[in-house]
Amino acid sequence: MKKTTRTLLLSAIAALVPTAIAATDGPEVPAWMEVDNAAKTVKMTLVAGQTTANNNWNMNGFANGEATIVVPNGYSVEIVFQNNDPTMMVHSIGVGRVDEIQTPLFTNPTPVFAGAMSTAPADPVNATKSGATETLKFVANAAGDYALICYVPGHNLTGMWLGFRVSEDGAVGVE
Repeated sequence: MKKTTRTLLLSAIAALVPTAIAATDGPEVPAWMEVDNAAKTVKMTLVAGQTTANNNWNMNGFANGEATIVVPNGYSVEIVFQNNDPTMMVHSIGVGRVDEIQTPLFTNPTPVFAGAMSTAPADPVNATKSGATETLKFVANAAGDYALICYVPGHNLTGMWLGFRVSEDGAVGVE
């Protein structure tokens, strides 16, 4: 009888293992991201300086590409960008090309998608001020790998950027 109980228990555990592994294979939708597949929309809140990670130069606690936000191709995207940096530093956000991550100085950054950039993104005085919020709205209409970049001079080089992927297969969430 003990052998049967043990066998049943091991079978039950083995049956659960593939499910647990499969659940972590793709991106996960965090609490700060809302997805409406019927309306083909993704809404998210990204907070600069949310934690002390990377000397407050982070977005939702992530820096140096530690996270990649994934949205499906053709979806309307809304990003509410809040600057909560306690050091009163200005920050910005924009969807740019991956090769821009290492650009030392931006003079006139252009977003990959129309509307996918905050106001005065490269201005060290007039970018999004601490305590301010901006909303970006755009259509992610070209599959590929991009980056969410703070364009204030030097911020990207010190790690203030995340990955941004537009998926062809409908994947959505954060990796």
